[in-house]
Amino acid sequence: MSRSSFLSLAVGLVAVLAARAAAPLELPVWPGTPPGSEKVKLEEKWEERGKGGVVDRAVRQVTIPTITVMLPEKSRATGAAVLLAPGGGYEHVTIDKEGFDVARWLTDHGVAGIVLKYRLPQTPGKVFTNDTALADALAALKLVRAHAAEWGIDPARLGMMGFSAGGNLAARAGIAPAKAERPAFLGLMYPAIPETLGPIPDDVPPAFIVQADDDALGTENSLRFYQWERAKKISAELHLFSQGGHGFGLGKSGTPTTAWPGLFLAWLEANGFSQAKAR
Repeated sequence: MSRSSFLSLAVGLVAVLAARAAAPLELPVWPGTPPGSEKVKLEEKWEERGKGGVVDRAVRQVTIPTITVMLPEKSRATGAAVLLAPGGGYEHVTIDKEGFDVARWLTDHGVAGIVLKYRLPQTPGKVFTNDTALADALAALKLVRAHAAEWGIDPARLGMMGFSAGGNLAARAGIAPAKAERPAFLGLMYPAIPETLGPIPDDVPPAFIVQADDDALGTENSLRFYQWERAKKISAELHLFSQGGHGFGLGKSGTPTTAWPGLFLAWLEANGFSQAKAR
């Protein structure tokens, strides 16, 4: 084998190994059987709802919560990471549109995207509660922190983004637990925010909030959380787009909602979350 052929083969092998290293990694959130799932005998169900070749799956009856970790190329990694909680009315997890699709977009921009598949309060038999979902989210954050060095993540720049019901879950993860357990920042995408989520801590994480004005859920949901943050003098950024409806994921084509991903990156950088670690 000539030297040039060997070098070409070596370069190709490195590229293959790098691709393999960047492949998504799925891990259970809990070691062993998750607390609360011991006596639950339900089979997880995946339903394809996409049309025209678009993959848009809903996952129901989750009993074993997981995270799917997608890491950016090392040359592009910023050290920032986002735990993603897809929506679905706490009845299903919109795993692609508000999970995997967003995670892949984040990795393209140097941010680790980690998709949480969590247990759902609206599971048949109501065997799980909102607190079960919150426990899954906090356990996922703890798991990511435990692997932070391995995955090239700065624990101080690990945030959480939730969509619709997932936005409710992310908001609760930013409010309910002790500070050490909370995400560093929040992304609340057309979130379901009730009139109260309990006491708002003085050091609630800063939030990036997005909703469309024609969302049937009502923009008061986003406004509530924004006002709670401002009352605590915490940095918050709110974008209310004129059109887009509900459930637009990375943005609905032909509406202003397609601008939010770029705005989110700018917000991360402005707040010091996406800058590469000093060497």
